[in-house]
Amino acid sequence: MQHSTTPPDPLKQLSGVGVLGLLTLTAPVIGSIALFWVMGATELGPWLKSHGILAMIAYAAVFALLTGCALMPTYAMSALGGFAFGATLGTPAALAGLVGGAALGYLLGGKASGDRVRHVVDSEPRWKAVHDALLGNAAQPKARRWWRTLGFIALLRFPPNCPFSFTNLLLSSLRVPFGAYLLGTLTGMAPRTALAAIIGAGVQQMTKDQLSVPTPWLVAGIVSAVAVVMIIGSIAQRALARITQKGA
Repeated sequence: MQHSTTPPDPLKQLSGVGVLGLLTLTAPVIGSIALFWVMGATELGPWLKSHGILAMIAYAAVFALLTGCALMPTYAMSALGGFAFGATLGTPAALAGLVGGAALGYLLGGKASGDRVRHVVDSEPRWKAVHDALLGNAAQPKARRWWRTLGFIALLRFPPNCPFSFTNLLLSSLRVPFGAYLLGTLTGMAPRTALAAIIGAGVQQMTKDQLSVPTPWLVAGIVSAVAVVMIIGSIAQRALARITQKGA
């Protein structure tokens, strides 16, 4: 006597990953509220600045740890870098922490999700078609797929509303090449990371100078930079939408 078997429900297979994804979206928001409260209630910025290069190294390490574990958003930590060290030193320190956080997030996300996401994608023809359109398929040369993946990740990371921790989980679950993942993350997120550091430095400057004469020019520069990032992010989102539609 034969018993009929029903194929596993893809959503049930991803239920555990879904809960983890929800945590990566909510925990950084809570972390940012706590960080900005600490920045306002304590002398954290001046304390970091007074400790020189060692503080910058410690800041980058903590940046990597908190963002890689989905406990803090990158924009909050980047703003802290600019607030503590200024835009010139805070930006490279924030970028170092960003790369470290991306690497840690990839390792933790890959272990937490296992092969469940990749198996579900491979078992669903429509999802696999989109996946291949975005990242390439095995029939293409390896080098071409690597660069295609890098470009896709850079486009995905560029928009300011792209959640860092959730994207780490998604990309690590899909087992994208680690090198393309890191370089694409750095390429896509460098502008908004620098912008957050500049804003953090601007807040420090406005506090120190008590909204003196140069402040309007500083504010105008920040607003212009935000507008540029938003416009280019919108272009990146439209490019991603076109790529996805081709694979659908």
